[in-house]
Amino acid sequence: MEHIHKVEITPTMSNVKEIIWKEIQKVVLGKASTTELSKQEDIDAVYDVMNKWLGQEFGLHIPFPCDEEKQFNKLSYSEYKK
Repeated sequence: MEHIHKVEITPTMSNVKEIIWKEIQKVVLGKASTTELSKQEDIDAVYDVMNKWLGQEFGLHIPFPCDEEKQFNKLSYSEYKK
């Protein structure tokens, strides 16, 4: 993967997916579309590489929610709606 020295775009969910995620996905898994991913295994593999790269290149760590966090957030949100 080439090193990025300057980014001239505002990161959005869409362009991060297209520019970063899908490129890593192609290299790591050989799959061009996110619809080809098997649920958790493939997602974790791509995330791990992306997270390592973001950490090394930019000093960033973006936590990936685990199932427990998702469940807690759903419960918290449903309690809030009552």
